[in-house]
Amino acid sequence: MFNFLILLIFILVSVAFFTLFEVKGLGSFHLRLGPDKSFFLGSFQPFADFMKLFSKSSVFIVYYYYFLYFFSPCLGVFLSFLVWINYFSFSSFFSFSFGVLFFFFISSLSVFYLLFSGLFSGSIFSKLGSFRAAAQSISYEVSMIFMFMSFVFFFSSFSLLKIFNFGWGVYFFLLNFPLFFCWFFSCLAETGRSPFDFMEGESELVSGFNTEYFSEFFIFIFLSEYSFIVFLCFLTSYFMGMGFYFLSVFLLGGVFVWVRASFPRFRFDMMMDFCWSFLLFFVLFCVFFCYNFSV
Repeated sequence: MFNFLILLIFILVSVAFFTLFEVKGLGSFHLRLGPDKSFFLGSFQPFADFMKLFSKSSVFIVYYYYFLYFFSPCLGVFLSFLVWINYFSFSSFFSFSFGVLFFFFISSLSVFYLLFSGLFSGSIFSKLGSFRAAAQSISYEVSMIFMFMSFVFFFSSFSLLKIFNFGWGVYFFLLNFPLFFCWFFSCLAETGRSPFDFMEGESELVSGFNTEYFSEFFIFIFLSEYSFIVFLCFLTSYFMGMGFYFLSVFLLGGVFVWVRASFPRFRFDMMMDFCWSFLLFFVLFCVFFCYNFSV
């Protein structure tokens, strides 16, 4: 239990400094400084933003469902922390034999957090944003499950720790680079990152499902999104070879920022058409190939 509490502290610190790394990286891409006033080179900027959000006054909205409105962000941050129970290390709090299924079970439940946040805010903009976010998350999660299953067939195990031990130093993304590329695309879409950031499309949805959230509730939403991004970076770095594990996590975080700074947003219909018309069929073909190869 103590190991898991230490892990949660590191998650919070990682999310804080990942946001700092993102804004500094975006500043470099845009040829500007970024935050540089808080302590040395703006290193305390995440904590300053945290204190600013928590010190904001509360606003009482008339048309919302009180309990479910406050419960939705708490559900999101709870699920984002719960998925880290499945973190594959030698000192894990739990060691699941079906860790892969547990990961996708938790990521599937996050759809309810998106729906509840929009539906029970009492705003038509939040409701439209929640429908769009749920459709995007469910669509790309189907492809993510099949993509991960193609690697599970090589080990005949659903345990992430067992796959971790067997795959030390093996560069799996070289075995099927197009499938790894599709996995990274799906990670961007699942977390609502550019160019698939339709969960919080500011120009057409007025910030999407979290329009009516403020202060500490917005912190919970922000924390749940970024902690899940960090976990996906850890999980994706496994496919890049465990010999450079932490370096690959850092590089993947940089790629997330690079993609956001470089590519424009897709249209929503193009994104959904890409998922159901091309990506799913390609992934099913790869799963069929990997299954026959493993047998």
